[in-house]
Amino acid sequence: MPPESDDFPGCRAGAPLSEAKHRRTMDQQLDNDRFEDRRQQNLTRTLIWIGVAGLGAALAFTVTRVLLSRRQADPTSERIQQLIDEANHLLKTLDEQRNSA
Repeated sequence: MPPESDDFPGCRAGAPLSEAKHRRTMDQQLDNDRFEDRRQQNLTRTLIWIGVAGLGAALAFTVTRVLLSRRQADPTSERIQQLIDEANHLLKTLDEQRNSA
């Protein structure tokens, strides 16, 4: 008995394929192709929406950080910063005096 055909399982190699069986096989192939096309379209659509959601999240995160970093001027914070700057200036002046002596 001849081996089965790779193209059409269940059919012996070299045996003529009936027209109905050939049509049925072709219809199954078309259905498989359509299914794969739909699957690919769904995957593409899903990836696009994931990208849109990711961009939206990144934008929301950035806007939130910008809005939270804008603090109103606090007189105490300003005074502390002035004192720090003055201390740094004094330390720099002291270092320069030590190096020149």
